[in-house]
Amino acid sequence: MLAKAERELARMDNAETLDDERDAALNCALGRWHMSDWACKTLREEKRNDIKAFFGEKSGQVKVNHVNSWVRKNCQEAELVQAMATAAKHVNFDYHNTFDPDRTPPSQYERGSLSLIDKQGNVVLTRLALQKLIYFWKSQIGEIEWLY
Repeated sequence: MLAKAERELARMDNAETLDDERDAALNCALGRWHMSDWACKTLREEKRNDIKAFFGEKSGQVKVNHVNSWVRKNCQEAELVQAMATAAKHVNFDYHNTFDPDRTPPSQYERGSLSLIDKQGNVVLTRLALQKLIYFWKSQIGEIEWLY
């Protein structure tokens, strides 16, 4: 999953058109936001109690929303990527971030110019947000054993 994300970043870097860059960005965002689903579904049975303790869950199962909350808490760019992924999938979505894949740039297309607007109104380069979330997941896979 993470190798695919890096290939999508490379596609963004090599995009010849705005549409190509948008497509790669959305593909990357959809996959990265759904890493939580993947993490929950691939847990080894013997790790489930450790994971419950990790998330502070006393009873029941660790669910995707536990993982998503943890990711958002530990990687602020995750909310931006969630906004991209969810906006691409659902018509109505408001998570206090803005992503408009059909926005026309004010000038001639410049590779790497796709951007997001965070809750505070700051402009964040799309590639940077995606790259930081990918790095977050890579670092966590290396740090905690519950993903493998």
